[in-house]
Amino acid sequence: MTNMQQYQGQAATVAAEPRYGQWRRPRTAGLLGLGTMFTVIALVWVLFALSAMMFWPLLGWILIGIGVVGLAPLAIKVGGRSVYSLAVARLAYRRGHRRGQHLLLNGPLGLVPGGKHRLPGILAASEMHEAQDSYGRPFGLIRQQGHYTAVLRCDASGDQLVDRDTVDTWVAGWGSWLAKLGQIPGLAGVAVTIETAPDSGERLRTEVAKLTDNSSGPALAKQVLREAAEDYPLAAAQVISRVALTFRSKVSDAAKPRSLEEMAVEIGSRLPELGKELALTGAGAARPMTAQQLAELVFAAYNPAEADDADAARHAALGTGITWENSGPSGTAHELRDRYIHGSGHSVVFAMEEAPRGAVLSSVLREFLAPHMDFDRKRVTLIYRPHDPGRSATIVERDLRHAKTNASKRKVVSARDDADVRAAQQSTDEEASGAGIVSFSLLATATVIELEDLPQATRTLHNLSATARLRLRTVYGGQSAAFAAGLGVGVLPHAFATISTLFEE
Repeated sequence: MTNMQQYQGQAATVAAEPRYGQWRRPRTAGLLGLGTMFTVIALVWVLFALSAMMFWPLLGWILIGIGVVGLAPLAIKVGGRSVYSLAVARLAYRRGHRRGQHLLLNGPLGLVPGGKHRLPGILAASEMHEAQDSYGRPFGLIRQQGHYTAVLRCDASGDQLVDRDTVDTWVAGWGSWLAKLGQIPGLAGVAVTIETAPDSGERLRTEVAKLTDNSSGPALAKQVLREAAEDYPLAAAQVISRVALTFRSKVSDAAKPRSLEEMAVEIGSRLPELGKELALTGAGAARPMTAQQLAELVFAAYNPAEADDADAARHAALGTGITWENSGPSGTAHELRDRYIHGSGHSVVFAMEEAPRGAVLSSVLREFLAPHMDFDRKRVTLIYRPHDPGRSATIVERDLRHAKTNASKRKVVSARDDADVRAAQQSTDEEASGAGIVSFSLLATATVIELEDLPQATRTLHNLSATARLRLRTVYGGQSAAFAAGLGVGVLPHAFATISTLFEE
């Protein structure tokens, strides 16, 4: 009895594991999900129709019918998107399909001048430049449509065998790192990518060869090392984590665009400090990636079957010889509505439809991010869009006002409305205390080499997303653009959006 009481007393002193949540999708107050602006337009239209009905009843009914037909596609939501935006996206995809924009033929027999393997889609206009940070380290600088991107490669070790206090410190450090992003002038967005793929073992074999060739150790020890280097990659996987930082050439709409040289100096001066602060988040040592490394990374994504050969060439004397202008898919890149064929790979890209509801643990994404044998490559990219302090205050105050308005419109307030008001109030209080506001989205890419493996990979990704309490949807009609955004090389979806957010509220 004494032992049981002592055990219970010890268990009671263990602190509960922290939980995280309160993510909110921005919503505006309006009738029937129309949003504020279109609700005002609808009311004005109804008043106009009623006024016309007093003199010409038929004209009044015609105006009401036109209003219903015009506004109904904005009120009806499918997967969080209005019918209007879905229709526009479908028409844009069909128009591009008729123009042949869904197909790219690379290589000596292709249509690209010089027989190069250019990047497809929205990456075709990108350019790669070399620069140095303030520590003298070279890094690749990707320029595209007024945006400049540098990528930091991290040596994250995961949370296995790490005590809870350390993990909690990492999470707090990550929150502080995100909050500081809104204070960096000209920062357009940040993409955090976790990519998993089978390990070719070339780096291990190269290291073992150096140790055994120049060593006078026992022959048995050398043999064991060589056998380990050959057998280990059969069951191993490589996990590549990186953080892409994308800056605008214009600090504000009224400012003058900065030149390539100015952007190289600006980004190079910020990379060391940002990388140093990342170490406090559990990301490990963060080093800027060179232009060569970025080109090889993109090449492996578009050509997964050739990734092992490229890895072997990387550790050889001559290197891969891959450049940014020649890192696209070998052969063809063919975009279908629900999947993407690129070089030797077949991929399906999913977007987050809804973040986890309620509170979650810090390990919520562990299984979702972990390597899995059903994929030849798997890539999960979180895209963050930081807001400056002035914009953050406006966002949280607007969200609180709209949440209260939506709750007051109902005679009986639902639990979800009540929770929405509480979450909005908490966000307002935290922002007033110095917290930052960051919009985020998630893209998940499943890639296989053999087409018959794609259905199983798709099912597995959906099952893994359930463990993370995520709701994913296939990016219909935009697989090529979503694939490029998921690479984490500076493609920000909101910067390429063709449909105004007003039609999504």
